[in-house]
Amino acid sequence: MKKTFIVLLIAVASAAHAGSKEGAAAYKRGDFQTALAELLPLAKQGDAKAQAQMGMMYFNGSGVAQDYAQALYWTKKSAEQGLSDAQYGLGIMYADGLGVKKNVEEALGWYQKAAEQGDPRAQYNLAFLYGGTPGIAPDIEKAKYWFRKSADQGWPEAQAVLGNAYRLGKAGLQQDYAEALKWLRKATAQNDAQGQHGLAVMTKFGQGIPKNEKEAARLYRLAAAQGNAEAEGELALMYDNGLGVPKNASEATRLYRLAANHGITFAQINLAIKYMTGKGIKQNYFEAAKLLKMGADKGGALSQYLLADLYFKGLGVPQDQKAGIALLRGSAEQIFSAALNTLAVKYAKGEGVPQSNIAAYALFNVAASDDQADANKATNNREGLSKNMSARDIEVAQHLTREMMQPNNLLKALDGQFAVRDR
Repeated sequence: MKKTFIVLLIAVASAAHAGSKEGAAAYKRGDFQTALAELLPLAKQGDAKAQAQMGMMYFNGSGVAQDYAQALYWTKKSAEQGLSDAQYGLGIMYADGLGVKKNVEEALGWYQKAAEQGDPRAQYNLAFLYGGTPGIAPDIEKAKYWFRKSADQGWPEAQAVLGNAYRLGKAGLQQDYAEALKWLRKATAQNDAQGQHGLAVMTKFGQGIPKNEKEAARLYRLAAAQGNAEAEGELALMYDNGLGVPKNASEATRLYRLAANHGITFAQINLAIKYMTGKGIKQNYFEAAKLLKMGADKGGALSQYLLADLYFKGLGVPQDQKAGIALLRGSAEQIFSAALNTLAVKYAKGEGVPQSNIAAYALFNVAASDDQADANKATNNREGLSKNMSARDIEVAQHLTREMMQPNNLLKALDGQFAVRDR
């Protein structure tokens, strides 16, 4: 929020006229020493607007050495006199721990004061805090109330949040494409990147409006140009597949790389696959492994599965069965069918794990309940395995399957099977 604080307190300086015509003119032309000479006496005399401007000057280091403690001092002086811009700015300083120890409860109090005076920025930040911030008791009704108040006043970020909530049916709102389009269009008209991204998604998939991939690509491009990571990834997909834009592997790779660096998991995976296959880019397993590790570290099932395969084969990473099995287990635990099937094969062959037809059969069973393509593969593998199993072993494996399919119980049940066997 630091950047927002700087930008919006500049607006305070303009609106306050620097406490005098001379100060205002000096500030606008960048003559901060003259502005300081005009403002400081007024601030010391208790002028709330001059105090807010002094806070801004210390925050930005304009005409004075940057000093968050002094910025806090003057901004608080102004806020205590009821100036909503200062109350909003003070809320940001407490929320971000600038010049003071971070205190979200204190931030909420100052946002509340400014929000009640009709400040749409404060209303948005207040809603955000109520929507689920550590240290603040969640209150979805208050969050909805303040998001709407802010959106109704034209604040684009609030409009985008509201539009996307209606699009997805989240934040206590029922899915409503008409309402989503209304708010996302308002946000997009103000060049809000989240609004552009949400509207692009609706346009691409024909949600409440006719499907138009060319227009979706245009909207994604606008959002991506502002650094919206999701839009970068989605636009990369469109260039990769020639949807709404001419197929362009190099542009897709460039955008995947941007999105990957911004933490978008599917972009990391797609770029990693390009590095593994050498399609549209020079083959590089080391880079592929680095990208997959980003997603694997966040618990991404597909990233874990693909990285496990690199460890098994020693491509881009040292060959390491133990590391591969650990990743495969993490992926399988999320009921990712390809990982379940591969882990089952490992148990059937005793590769990196104890050999166990029972464990393999049960894992094939669980895999067969998921994705259809992998289900067919798992079913065939299970049927082939069963020819070498007794009726009793199959019965035990069926029981293990039921235990594994209990919520969050797959690995516990699997490991428990070996604990029983080893007694």
